[in-house]
Amino acid sequence: KNGFTITQRNAVVEQHLWCIDTVMTQYAAGADGAHRPDDVYQSLAVRLIRAVNSYDPCKGYLKEYILSQLKREMVRVRSTQ
Repeated sequence: KNGFTITQRNAVVEQHLWCIDTVMTQYAAGADGAHRPDDVYQSLAVRLIRAVNSYDPCKGYLKEYILSQLKREMVRVRSTQ
């Protein structure tokens, strides 16, 4: 895995919070209004933390991995109504 300490992981998560806003904006056009934005943000934030924890540097760029994980979470959130 990546070998991040908790402090390093937290710093990486903070540096990539913008990814949540990006994914929420991308999916806003098709939003059905069934989920509160705060709830969606919280789900994406948890997925961001998990993505940083499970990131394997041998498999590509961190930013791309985070964005793909957040998009998967957004699809999951939108499919649960």
